[in-house]
Amino acid sequence: MTTTDAPAVRYDEVTVTLGGTTILDELRLQVGAGRFVGLIGPNGSGKTTVLRCLYRALSPDAGRVVVGDTDVADIPLRENARRVAALTQSSAMFLDFSVREVIRTGRLPHTRLLHSLSAADDEACARAMTDAGVTHLADRRFSDLSGGESQRVLIARAFAQDAPLLALDEPTNHLDVRHQYGVLEAARRRGVTVLAALHDLNIAAQFCTDLAVVSDGRVVVAGTPAEVLTADTVRTWFGIVGHVVTHPRLGVPQIIFDEGNPR
Repeated sequence: MTTTDAPAVRYDEVTVTLGGTTILDELRLQVGAGRFVGLIGPNGSGKTTVLRCLYRALSPDAGRVVVGDTDVADIPLRENARRVAALTQSSAMFLDFSVREVIRTGRLPHTRLLHSLSAADDEACARAMTDAGVTHLADRRFSDLSGGESQRVLIARAFAQDAPLLALDEPTNHLDVRHQYGVLEAARRRGVTVLAALHDLNIAAQFCTDLAVVSDGRVVVAGTPAEVLTADTVRTWFGIVGHVVTHPRLGVPQIIFDEGNPR
């Protein structure tokens, strides 16, 4: 996969209402082709719903999500699965699988019904396991893994899909520091368009080309990490005092948090 294959994504005034509650409220977002965009914001702000609309787990009540030049609502589900690989927060469906079997399901959008996986499929799975650091787990039962191990297996499954667009919902969840950096670096190296919901602002600043702050179902601030991660943004949208410094090697903003709430 190269960045020339990676599509742009556009959210045009997307509204989603669930159980009578508006989750996304005419949300607008531009994701450039080949960019790594981090969705940041407080819990319950709508980040997961943004991703679910992209991989078609939800359909907007109004507005549209456009991949390349096509509304995802007009793309058959199987074809959309070849375009968008998703890491979700649910893994219960894989509990009885081995790790190798879980990762091989990432190739299903590329195969015909009842056909075995090809050598190329096996190679894609092997690369994905290497990138996510789970090759040594291949013969383990998924249900026997720790939270961090199972998260990396699901990331490998998304990688194995070889889609030009990755939708990652809290990819660093359950991971230790080394593996947080490892999986995000692996995602960046794939040369695809990435849209990821992230909680760690400092890690987001290091890996993302762009950030979008989501609050109350809208994108309220968007731009490069340097443009978005300011003391005012942290205080206003995250409700905590933070001092912004520059990473000595990478030159990206990093936040040192104060105790307590804004004064």
